[in-house]
Amino acid sequence: MNCARIFLAVLGLTLCLLGPALAAEAPREPAGHVIFGDWRFGMERAEALRTPGAREGSGDFAGHVLLPEARWAGLSWNVSLEFQGAGADTGAATAAGAGARLVRVCLYEAYSRERLDAVNAALRESGFEMLVMLAENRELDFLAILKGFGSAELQKRIAALYQTDGLNFMSFGWFDTRALSRDIKIMVRNLSELLRVVGADTREAEVTLLGADGKASHMLVIFSLPVLETQVYGGGARGTSPLKGDNPAPAAPQISPSGGKNANH
Repeated sequence: MNCARIFLAVLGLTLCLLGPALAAEAPREPAGHVIFGDWRFGMERAEALRTPGAREGSGDFAGHVLLPEARWAGLSWNVSLEFQGAGADTGAATAAGAGARLVRVCLYEAYSRERLDAVNAALRESGFEMLVMLAENRELDFLAILKGFGSAELQKRIAALYQTDGLNFMSFGWFDTRALSRDIKIMVRNLSELLRVVGADTREAEVTLLGADGKASHMLVIFSLPVLETQVYGGGARGTSPLKGDNPAPAAPQISPSGGKNANH
């Protein structure tokens, strides 16, 4: 997957974090923070199913809500809403009526270079910065490398990662850093430390490329609130969409492109 030029074009964004700092303690129950568009953390699954065109997921998508279309970055996407809590795996509600609550919004479509360019541009314009990169079983924590070794070493490690033969999985972790101060930028030494001090409403967009024989075929953008999900549900997992699965190039569900929910931010 030859995305090195795209990546190096945005690498400079990792060298500074922007905005005033807020270190907030999350509530013990979902608070309705925005994940993506009109979708809010903690929305009840039953409410999501009332969206026009929404349908129950099945198989690997059991408990998910699938939507026909969203628009973002100037493009159309298929959508999977992912839930946590009682009944999340099957969609069943508890006797008390709480049921599963929304934690992630996954956009997915066939990969193209133009689509990836549009996604990177939309994230930059929305105040997100790329802070971590994963390929197969290797991870680059940009903050840790920049703080410990400098930008030249980070670029060297990125180049080495891209030279790995037969990459079928590559993921880029973007975080909304607009509410981070210079003090936090200086203080944190790695991504783990950053996620311990940022606000609970900090958003992540995990951009994942999937393929076979070193060629990307599918693209996912998973929006989440990793800090709040961890605090509410005890260790929310990043990037658990069944679209990834064990197969490096799984087929996405076929959903007709009509009747969906628009989301332009």
